[in-house]
Amino acid sequence: MRSAWPARQLAGILLLLIAASAAAWESQWLTLDEQTGAWIRNTHSVADVPWALPDISYAGYALGAQALGHRVPCEVFEIDAQAGEAIGDKLQAAIAAAGRAGGGVVRIPAGEFVLGRSVAVPHSQVSIEGVGSGKTLLRVPASYTPTDPDSDEGLLTLGRTLGAWRQGWWSRTRILARVGKPVAEGAHEVTVADADALTAGQWVAVVQYAWPALSQQHSGGRWASTEGVPDDKAADRQFAFVYLRQIRQVTGRRVSLDAPIPTALDPANNPIVLRAPGQPAWTTLQSSSGISGMHIVFEDNANGPDGRPAGVGVLVDSMRDAWVHDVHVSNFPRHGIRVTHAARVTVSDSAVVDMQDDGSGGYGYGFTAFASQNILFWNNHAEETRHGFLVQRMPSSNVVFANNRSLAARVMGDGSHFGLAQHTAFDAHTVGYGTGLRLIYRGPKSGGAHETALGGVVWNLQGDGRPGGYYGGALLMNPAAGTPAFVAGVSGMPVYDLGSTRGNGDPKHIVPVAPSPAKQWIEAEASVSPGSANRNVAYEGIGRAGLQPQSLYQAQLKARSGGAVARFQGGCGIQPYQRRIKPRLYPGPGQLLFNSDHLAGTVIVSPRCIQCDADSNRQNATDGGAESLELQLAGKNWTPGAHVRGAWLQPRQLEALHLRVFSTREGQALRLTVGALRIEQWAPAQQHGETHIILDDLPVGRWKTVVIPAQTLQGPAFNTMSFSSVGQASTGAIYIDDVIALKRH
Repeated sequence: MRSAWPARQLAGILLLLIAASAAAWESQWLTLDEQTGAWIRNTHSVADVPWALPDISYAGYALGAQALGHRVPCEVFEIDAQAGEAIGDKLQAAIAAAGRAGGGVVRIPAGEFVLGRSVAVPHSQVSIEGVGSGKTLLRVPASYTPTDPDSDEGLLTLGRTLGAWRQGWWSRTRILARVGKPVAEGAHEVTVADADALTAGQWVAVVQYAWPALSQQHSGGRWASTEGVPDDKAADRQFAFVYLRQIRQVTGRRVSLDAPIPTALDPANNPIVLRAPGQPAWTTLQSSSGISGMHIVFEDNANGPDGRPAGVGVLVDSMRDAWVHDVHVSNFPRHGIRVTHAARVTVSDSAVVDMQDDGSGGYGYGFTAFASQNILFWNNHAEETRHGFLVQRMPSSNVVFANNRSLAARVMGDGSHFGLAQHTAFDAHTVGYGTGLRLIYRGPKSGGAHETALGGVVWNLQGDGRPGGYYGGALLMNPAAGTPAFVAGVSGMPVYDLGSTRGNGDPKHIVPVAPSPAKQWIEAEASVSPGSANRNVAYEGIGRAGLQPQSLYQAQLKARSGGAVARFQGGCGIQPYQRRIKPRLYPGPGQLLFNSDHLAGTVIVSPRCIQCDADSNRQNATDGGAESLELQLAGKNWTPGAHVRGAWLQPRQLEALHLRVFSTREGQALRLTVGALRIEQWAPAQQHGETHIILDDLPVGRWKTVVIPAQTLQGPAFNTMSFSSVGQASTGAIYIDDVIALKRH
């Protein structure tokens, strides 16, 4: 049922998702040297403190200095399989053979194959390569169940064997040295008390655990903290500052590192130590392995321990210098492409589309960096997810989302989540169809998330103005105190600076950032919550397109290394066929509000309608196996079971609303409300009338098309259609599909 992207829609999507052309302009924080052609970072004093953009170029495979996969030996291990064959055992055997050989290319041919089991790559220098995402398809049957559904495990897991735990490389390893002096933000050097155990070329983890005062400041004491260096089995490793670095040179007690430390560290707060990944041996990080050139399609499953879907497309776990390139994941159960406890990983030219579960607890996440550092997400596409692009947990630092597109995120959107994610960058990022972006203090939501961003950059953010769920369609800023954040060049969407928060994490005070080409700081209400701060974001060019350079990451990478973004070279130099990443646009008449076969608006399922589903494909419920919006008749769902939210529409410009409904039980009716929906209490209020319509006499076992004339709608405009079931509690369901607003000619 998934339709190809019609060529005639190209002009429409470009107009919708790319900001209108505007005169080129430069940020006051980054200016072009006309003589050398280099972009120069400028420092400005803010309240007598020097501010400058962080250097975000130290991200990705080999820190962006080498082509993806260049270290893999040219020895090919072909998978010999016929179309439709289950290849799990053959694939795992070929990976083992490549590992024994010291590395190589495991090549999956063109065609459609079945992968019904998880496969692991616990080796260095092993590349799993399909012919391309448009030619090699791996279908995951509904019977697929991870070997350990309670833990992170990918259908394809890079970095460890299935069921193994390798995440102790910074918390359960030998201490090599202790840092005796404070480390400045951006420093490439640390001074240790004794350098006898350190040599050039050695890999070390610079580690400082959270201390009680830090926990109190940012979480009211709820975060795990310690005084001193904790016992390796007693500490929460995810509440620490961690930086994997390679030693360039040791001069006396001065140790030069290959990448900067993004956050200032002071041993007066807690000891700073250099630890040795690989000592003991089980903490050794695999390196230089990756996956490319395939399309993974999951069938619906409910095989998790709680009856929810089980499975992750690709997992990169405890690896250094890995890549995921040209991998498309469709209908993913929990996560699409997930990087966890890893460093220096590039995820490029990939797509994650359609989730099976958009509920809480980590479901519906497209591209995720969890407790990871120096990660680059480049030129990827997320569509119909809960979160499109997300960074999580305190050890994360210098995670760069550059040149990506995130569309139709349901309820949530993109941003940071849980802990102090340091120097997160959203660079040349495009959002649309209700997706938003936030780097804010979240209070105790999500199990005690509290602060979620420590510094960072939003550079050239483009939206389409469509509202979505919660903060959808807007940029919300309120990062942690301690390191400045920068927002430069936002077009096509509103920007808000958040003030103090209530106890449940929702803001008390929200200040719109007015469109302006100049630098500005927003004087918001004084903070009353732990860690929440104001006037720590520099805004510039709000409402203004045309910021140069278009990509901050590209400009800084070129200034540092003289090169461009590293691309995938393919095993033995063979370049795979790469399919173009395209959104699923609606080709029909009018404006599409809901149709799971095409990109539409934002669908928000009420938590009170527990069994409601926005992506249902129950057998015999829909013709042709298409998905649809499902309202289970488990109770009197007068509280709307689901909201469909799109752009603002005016009845005088409409001819009618069209939708299709389907009932599985006699005597049921559907309550339809057309109006304006306030998702969060801090959202700008809209005073519009509502129209309530009861659709009864629904046919059983077949679709019925309903036409609602525009003249029956109340109020001057609306942006939401809400659905709830009417009638006694019973078994069965009502399905809704193809909700379309037809405009007047």
